[in-house]
Amino acid sequence: MSFFLIWIKAIFIIALVFPHYSETGFEPAEPHSFPKCAKYISQPSTCQNNMDPVCASNGKTYSTMCEFCSDLFRTGGAIAFRHYGECPSA
Repeated sequence: MSFFLIWIKAIFIIALVFPHYSETGFEPAEPHSFPKCAKYISQPSTCQNNMDPVCASNGKTYSTMCEFCSDLFRTGGAIAFRHYGECPSA
């Protein structure tokens, strides 16, 4: 009986301590956060042709994040990220 209680205490302590020392803990995942365009600042014209559509506030669907970020830099922030995926057709 004593061995069983020790295991229950150990599991309870691990369950309490783990979130404090784990990398993410119980933080909620970022839902579709704004894309990180900083990595495209140094090379805005070298976009790959991998199809991963992004919808912007101007209603335009960009085929890649790189193209969206390049246009964002070119317009001086006149457009904004709306969501991942294609924009709905009007």
